[in-house]
Amino acid sequence: MSTTFTATRYSFNPNCTTFSVKQVSPLTPGVREQRWFYAHEAEMVAQYGGRWIAISGETVIGVGDGASEAAEQARARGFSDMALIQVPKRLGEWDNLIA
Repeated sequence: MSTTFTATRYSFNPNCTTFSVKQVSPLTPGVREQRWFYAHEAEMVAQYGGRWIAISGETVIGVGDGASEAAEQARARGFSDMALIQVPKRLGEWDNLIA
């Protein structure tokens, strides 16, 4: 089981008696899923090469020949937030696309 942490940002004005608290997310949505995908890229290519996957956290929650099919499968399982990633057919196939 993974834990999601949120940071808390405080603003304080010394000339008044109040301060505000705002919780901010530590990562942009989808970054955690992308990091997990790249850490497990070889496994993902072997299992899902050429297909689209929907990921939530560190779990593949949908698979399809297109992004909409993977998303529909994930939504059918009760997920609404997900990252959609097209898995390359071969490991390293898209390395030249990274600037």
